[in-house]
Amino acid sequence: MSTNQSSWIRWFAVSVVVAALVSPVGSSTVRPVNLEEMTTQAAIIFAGRCVASEVVRDGSLGLDVTVATFEATRWIKGDARPRVTLRFLAATPDSRIMGLPGFTTGEELVLFLHGVSDLGLTSPVGLGQGKFEVHVDKHGGKVAINATGNSTLMQGLSPDAMSKIGSAPSVGQATTGIDPTALLDLAARIAQ
Repeated sequence: MSTNQSSWIRWFAVSVVVAALVSPVGSSTVRPVNLEEMTTQAAIIFAGRCVASEVVRDGSLGLDVTVATFEATRWIKGDARPRVTLRFLAATPDSRIMGLPGFTTGEELVLFLHGVSDLGLTSPVGLGQGKFEVHVDKHGGKVAINATGNSTLMQGLSPDAMSKIGSAPSVGQATTGIDPTALLDLAARIAQ
């Protein structure tokens, strides 16, 4: 197999994985996922801070990838360690895939990620839906908000998930921002 054929096959494989996350309605529409689906589909769930992020060209894939390092403060799923470096398809104007989140050094996050593929890449579940940026609200508390403003986070949960999370006080306020500790607690309950 020639180098061009090998590059094309790798690019196609990456495209198929990402396309599976995208709704057939439009190239920039991602299927909404709720907390139960995020938790179930994720192989890696943790909270932490991005301490390094750079976009590099992966010669074997022929694509730009983001290499991001995180200092993890709490793990729900995955190989729990204090520092983890992960690779993602880069969110660049040339990527042609809408909804790929980027990572900024210093940002505090809660991440729901797919497992690392054979190509060495991962991605947030539901693209921007699986990346929660942690901000300080007007009352001085921390809130975690994803790319959709948490709009579908608690919609359509199964009876099993509802019984696991019970009457958690943060459930009703998830669309305005959810405490990151509460978000992780809910994910841990669903993952049981």
